[in-house]
Amino acid sequence: PTWFRLPTIVGGAVLLDIVARWVLLRRRGGARRTLRSVAVERWDREQWAFTLSGLATWYVAYVAFRNLKSYVPFVTDRLADPALERIDHAMWLGHDPAVVLHGVLGTGIANWVAASVYLIWIGLVPASLAIALVWTRRSTAGAWYVTAVSVDWLLGAALYYAVPSLGPTYARPEWFASLPHTPNTSVRDALLADRVEVLAGPWDTHAVQTIAAFASLHVGVMVTICLMVEVMQIGRAHV
Repeated sequence: PTWFRLPTIVGGAVLLDIVARWVLLRRRGGARRTLRSVAVERWDREQWAFTLSGLATWYVAYVAFRNLKSYVPFVTDRLADPALERIDHAMWLGHDPAVVLHGVLGTGIANWVAASVYLIWIGLVPASLAIALVWTRRSTAGAWYVTAVSVDWLLGAALYYAVPSLGPTYARPEWFASLPHTPNTSVRDALLADRVEVLAGPWDTHAVQTIAAFASLHVGVMVTICLMVEVMQIGRAHV
């Protein structure tokens, strides 16, 4: 669960930060430096306050997003999938994007590559937060990133209510029936099972309904990361 995964990743980043600095100092002649002295010097009260407050801020935003997302089916039974499909159809000049991509890229290696990218993304968000809150020396950059991702969640929740949808894999399962089984297939089926369980008895289950297709926060968060890298000039400045 996120409440365990994210603090564990951040805690591991803190430990790695301390150990790496201690090793570098010893190689540079600081043989008398201890891990404790490095930790105290690097992680003073101000740094701890920044990291922990950023972690709490993001987590509160994420939990609010997840809970609001779960309640969408109980607020409206309207689904925008047919309208979104028509827009896709028009943008792709009368073709359906999933069918076109399957034909152009194939359904073998490309399917596994896409599945791998999807799964890597799940770990990318907490890893990027660890970088922003632990390894970034420019606290302003880290604070902006955490705030931007939190805003992504809130915008996503608002759009899920404004444009409730399931996504092509549920609205048009026949388009994906011939794809080889990957871990993503199991994720898709598990999400659908959770949705059915929640809708069948919202007060009788601990499952959470997390299906919402538009807007894609996978795309939104990646755009945010790219914008932050560019705006903060991370590749050309010390962090």
